Amino acid sequence: MQKPRYALVAYLNNPAGEFVENLRRELHPDLPHLAAHLTILPPRPLQGSESSALQVLERICGLEEPFEVTLGNVETFVPVTPTVYIKVDGGAGRMSDLHSKLNTEALAFQEEWQYIPHVTIVKMTAEQPAQTAFQMARERWAQFSGSRRILRPGSLSACPNHALDSPASGALSTARTSKCELGGSPACTVSFDPFSHRNRM
Repeated sequence: MQKPRYALVAYLNNPAGEFVENLRRELHPDLPHLAAHLTILPPRPLQGSESSALQVLERICGLEEPFEVTLGNVETFVPVTPTVYIKVDGGAGRMSDLHSKLNTEALAFQEEWQYIPHVTIVKMTAEQPAQTAFQMARERWAQFSGSRRILRPGSLSACPNHALDSPASGALSTARTSKCELGGSPACTVSFDPFSHRNRM
């Protein structure tokens, strides 16, 4: 039986997240719903238990100072993958540093691609549709008037025995195990869950 994969992501509970989800439905209506998110750790099998992975998250994130993340321009991973995304501008270096620190012990994994902080808009079926989607997404994003600030993470502290995917903003939750509170902006929910999607995050 194949081991489940886990991803650490920040769901965007703000106008920018709503923009991404609406545009994805327009560009690729056949895709199943996937909440807009910023990936901190791409999908990976755990090198140990959920409990040990949570301990790594709590220890490392608990030492991190709050920092702000803002969204930049629309980009594409073509020709590597037919994916259109919004690049993280402000805070990208801090996101990369946090990613590197977390990619260790129970969370260690040799990732297929270099980590690029971003929010996926859509993964198309081929390069040409991706180029078309890229042009449309770039025009729509240029017209977006909402805030591009999406994350202001703070320290993490364990709060055991809470349900998965708590609707409270600013939370890190894990499947059937525990939830950790994330200080900062109410514009995101951070979740560490089993991952079933095939698209690059």
